[in-house]
Amino acid sequence: MKKILVLFLTIALTGFSNLRAQHTEGGVVGFSCSFVGKPSLSVMKMSKLASKSQYDKIKRKLVKGSMAEKYLAVILCETLVKENRIVLTAIERKIIEDSYHSNVRVLICAGCTMFQTASISELLNQTSINYIGGNARTWAERIVNTTKNLN
Repeated sequence: MKKILVLFLTIALTGFSNLRAQHTEGGVVGFSCSFVGKPSLSVMKMSKLASKSQYDKIKRKLVKGSMAEKYLAVILCETLVKENRIVLTAIERKIIEDSYHSNVRVLICAGCTMFQTASISELLNQTSINYIGGNARTWAERIVNTTKNLN
């Protein structure tokens, strides 16, 4: 029993350490991370920008921000365009288009021990073996529709 507990704690602490390190580097995309299943720091940050209708700041994340924020900004911008909430410049459209071919990797998480990387291209094209790409689009639609109902 003691060995199982030690093994579990080792796995949990390793996962937490990895998550913590990635928060300060490339960021993490996750909608139910850690023991309590809460969104990653990047998801919370982008959710806050969207809920406050800070669309210019979201668009700036396409260029400046962690890799996780850039990926989430692409998803949010596409959703906002679809809902006629923003208009993208030619440069912003090109950045989004290029993202669909990007091999830059982003850390994704679910639960307390699942950490994987996937390229931005895999997530946007939903060719990754995980479900994060679909969850990101659902998240963006929910956030955008919630703010639409408030305005």
